[in-house]
Amino acid sequence: MLKELNPIRLRATRAADLDFVQTAESAPENRMFVGQWTVDEHRLALLNSDISHQIVEPVSGSQSLGYVILTGLNNSARSINLRRLVIVAKGQGYGRATLRMLKRQVFWERQAHRFWLDVKVDNQRARQLYRQEGWVLEGVLREAHLIGGEMASVAILAMLAMEYRARVAEGLEFDSLPKVLD
Repeated sequence: MLKELNPIRLRATRAADLDFVQTAESAPENRMFVGQWTVDEHRLALLNSDISHQIVEPVSGSQSLGYVILTGLNNSARSINLRRLVIVAKGQGYGRATLRMLKRQVFWERQAHRFWLDVKVDNQRARQLYRQEGWVLEGVLREAHLIGGEMASVAILAMLAMEYRARVAEGLEFDSLPKVLD
């Protein structure tokens, strides 16, 4: 049985949220693991039908806890990329709860076949969470990204729809569809 997770919701990012988004991604504990976009790049993402830019909030409030970016929504192979997951309140279960909501959104609502991401190889906290949540290591791209002014190697992890369904059958995922707001 799953331990109760902090109740959160996802909603579409608005232009008024972009100051929070930039502050979150450039915070010292995040900037070495997360690509840095300008406000204009985030603003363009809000208008792009191939991108889902969402804010993570508690169900009982409007305080922003983080944000996520999914790309490849129009991909004909139904392969969606978790481009960015940034949580500002670390160690409280919000990252895990967000991942579980995203998996439901990607596999149930968007009917994706594959959900994938890349993560810096030295981001042990994130890599451990992804492993615990059922993501499978597919390989490493050596010195493939420029992050924080340095070349970084990233691990490619993915989950297939059949693997997600198996986790649901084993009781390792949410029992009911979480609330996803527009």
